[in-house]
Amino acid sequence: MNYRIACECGQLLSVGEGMAGVHVTCSCQRVVKVPSLLELRSGRFPPAPQPADPSGAAQQHVIVIGVLGAIGVMAAVLTVFWLGNLTGIGLLLFVAGRLWMLVIGFRANPNLGCLLLLFPEIMTFTFAAVNPKLALPPLLCAIGGIMLFIIGLAAHL
Repeated sequence: MNYRIACECGQLLSVGEGMAGVHVTCSCQRVVKVPSLLELRSGRFPPAPQPADPSGAAQQHVIVIGVLGAIGVMAAVLTVFWLGNLTGIGLLLFVAGRLWMLVIGFRANPNLGCLLLLFPEIMTFTFAAVNPKLALPPLLCAIGGIMLFIIGLAAHL
């Protein structure tokens, strides 16, 4: 647990229980002694605010990706019935590649995931250019899926 201790300048410093008994430097350059663990736990020092729990945002990303995945799978199944197996498999690979890219994007940075969702073509290739090791496999999966979809579509016509 983290606690807040005051410096002589008035600034509150956040210290953890593992820092009990050591000296820390404030941004004003004063050295402040962290109280003992017993003193920290005595209630004289207020607990430091805990960082916001990102699980709410993570759940929203999971819901968005889940809904898009369900729509993609349904579209692929309908494509198999209407246009044949190769076309449906191609569409399924494309959707899998796109969802894979979204998951990677949301894990790297939620803002990047939103951009990938809003501007998929531009952001996918930009992300792949910036971080090829991470983004190339899902990009190749999506491109391969589109190629199979086009080949299957051409064979059906």
